[in-house]
Amino acid sequence: MQLLQQLIKDQIKNQFNLDLNVVISRPEPEFGDYATPVAMQLAKTLGQNPLEIANEIKSELENNPDIESVSVAGPGFINISIKPASLKKYLDEIWTDNFGSSDNGAGKTVVVDFPSPNMAKPYSVGHLRPGNQGWAIKRLMEQTGWKVITDNHLGDYGSPFGIWVCGFLHFSSDEALKRDGVYELGRVYIEMKSALKKEQENGESSLADEVQSWLLKLENSDEQALEFSKRFNEISLEHIHKVMTRLNIRTDYELGEAFFAPSAKQAIDNLVKDNVATTNKDGSVVVDLSDQGIDVPILLKKSNGALLYASTDLATLLYRQDNWQPDRVIY
Repeated sequence: MQLLQQLIKDQIKNQFNLDLNVVISRPEPEFGDYATPVAMQLAKTLGQNPLEIANEIKSELENNPDIESVSVAGPGFINISIKPASLKKYLDEIWTDNFGSSDNGAGKTVVVDFPSPNMAKPYSVGHLRPGNQGWAIKRLMEQTGWKVITDNHLGDYGSPFGIWVCGFLHFSSDEALKRDGVYELGRVYIEMKSALKKEQENGESSLADEVQSWLLKLENSDEQALEFSKRFNEISLEHIHKVMTRLNIRTDYELGEAFFAPSAKQAIDNLVKDNVATTNKDGSVVVDLSDQGIDVPILLKKSNGALLYASTDLATLLYRQDNWQPDRVIY
């Protein structure tokens, strides 16, 4: 736009020996790429017909090799379309000069956490936002001098795993899983969630207890639970990676919740030892946050020993601090 303004200013000087502030706007698509009322501005100053002035400017601009077309509309608006090849050439030139770059982040490290989908469902339209935003943030931070570490923090643990296994055992088969892959996992997850809701409405808990039992089996490295986890994760990751490749996004690390579960247990034990966390009579572990203005304590371990999102999130924070020492973490 600045180049076009200068081009018209130069033409005005050549034709009329005047220097006006040339206003350029973006009109409706059918009127070209840019429009200017400069001919009408000149008409008032020179006492001439704005259409005649507009056509004089038009005839000169048409000779410019970077302009696709020029037209005059209404009382004297000049509509201009730029050749796509010329626009590309201009963009290539400014980007080779690292347009928009700086060293504001030099010497600093940022961890960007994206797209971080749950493994129990296909990569959906809902994941486009964190995926594309995360990649854009990575590029922007790099352009401003930051050392960027990217981590796809997978949701591959906790209650969803139990729902997966129970859903598969109750509502699916090896044949269906082989045929439909991650979409079958997504289907049985939804069906199992619906069954759990109905069970709760009926005041029952057998399915919910079964879900928790599979989570505990995984935490205790039960062979069958580990086999289910490996099998389901491989199916999900194959699908997730295909979609990420199509989006042209990737991450340096893929450390999911399951990766942090063992260290989460140790972190909780350390908090109890340091009197930061409290073990209740039923065996659950909580941290009192009242001094932070939060009335509800944070639950780090259930009475049955099961971990929660807060547990693996804690371990994730500690891992990133110990291994990467980030100045910022962007989720």
